[in-house]
Amino acid sequence: MMKSAFVITFIYFFTLHNSNLKLAFKRNETISANTIVFSPDSTRLLLSLQNKTAIIIDVATGKSLLILNGHTDEVNTANYSPDGKFIITASKDKTTKIWNAITGTLIHDLKDEKYNTSTATFSPDGKRFLIVAGNSIKIYDSENATLLYTFADPSGNVFTDACFGRDNRSVYSGSTDNTVKKWVIGFDQSVLTFQKLPGMVTSVSVSPVGNYLVAASILDKMIYIYNTDRGTKLCSIPDQTMPQKLKFSNDGNYFLAVTGSVTVSSFKECKEIYELFDEEEFIINAAAFNPSGNNIATVSSLGTIKLWDAHTGKLLNVVN
Repeated sequence: MMKSAFVITFIYFFTLHNSNLKLAFKRNETISANTIVFSPDSTRLLLSLQNKTAIIIDVATGKSLLILNGHTDEVNTANYSPDGKFIITASKDKTTKIWNAITGTLIHDLKDEKYNTSTATFSPDGKRFLIVAGNSIKIYDSENATLLYTFADPSGNVFTDACFGRDNRSVYSGSTDNTVKKWVIGFDQSVLTFQKLPGMVTSVSVSPVGNYLVAASILDKMIYIYNTDRGTKLCSIPDQTMPQKLKFSNDGNYFLAVTGSVTVSSFKECKEIYELFDEEEFIINAAAFNPSGNNIATVSSLGTIKLWDAHTGKLLNVVN
């Protein structure tokens, strides 16, 4: 998945916004959050950071609960397993790591010999996880981290994003060749190529309900809704800037797009409902729905984490 390039330089040791989040950054260190997600029980937030760590924060207090150290370059993404017991992180250092979500103990450490790992996520049932690295998507067994299957682009195009389908066997990919493709475990080639986008695909997200997918293109600043069975475009929604990260709510009724601000759109109506723009913080780097779909968490380029009402866009709380 494409990530924001916005960073901030910390000149002196300090605590972010005088909060309970006790993180002191070194002189001249640059840091920014690449992703943010809720834990399955909504009590914690997990952030992947460009300072080579991932961090878990208590939603109620803003306190840092756990810092995952071990990567040697920025962490591109971090996700919980569906049961909340494990965390997967993918890094620019070409490694993907599986951690105990409670203790922070490193369980598995996987390295790609050639590419940095841009995306890593669990299947809906938690039995598998995928890793996106260059022109391949690798599927692993979650219990023992055994490689089960590899999807490779025969033309060498680089995958920009990927996610599992609801059946736990299908995988949907976005690529630099402007396509979204469907892959199924057990088949060497993609089984379906969606109607082509006008530019490189920056993000894909599958609806938890029904046979639908959203994808964003780098060229025309549009978000497209597809039928996953036929690969046909159902409708499109314009955005003011390039949509970089897309995510459905768990009920499938809404999806958000991170573009420096956050736009929330209705899937059924195929239109944007409102935009979250943080005037105090200027740039929003990442955002996520909580599991119930009632709240949205955002993290800005200045490191501030905020909670918003997902239905109205009203600010509820500043976490840190």
